[in-house]
Amino acid sequence: MRGAVYDQARARWIAAEAVRGGAAAKNRPADLINVALEKVVEAGLELPAFSTFDTMAAKIRTEVNTSVCAGIHDRMSAAERAGLLEVRDTDGTTLFNRLKKPTQGPS
Repeated sequence: MRGAVYDQARARWIAAEAVRGGAAAKNRPADLINVALEKVVEAGLELPAFSTFDTMAAKIRTEVNTSVCAGIHDRMSAAERAGLLEVRDTDGTTLFNRLKKPTQGPS
């Protein structure tokens, strides 16, 4: 068995691709970091610093989430987008406010 190879550029590239692929299905930074760690170890490379993984996961997760939101926005008509912000209730709550509420736990 050989030791880990020092190639930080390749390790970062592999980690970034793993995070980018995982971000479509996972949103927690810890899960994304674990995916990246697994791929870098599989490649037999020396691990970058944890802060590198942490920063990378946050940045790429933001990019992927922004892309998902933009895709949803683009699929909605102008009337649908306007409907999200119309006042629906006497307390001023809009449909958009209701969409942002977290779901209830299973009962």
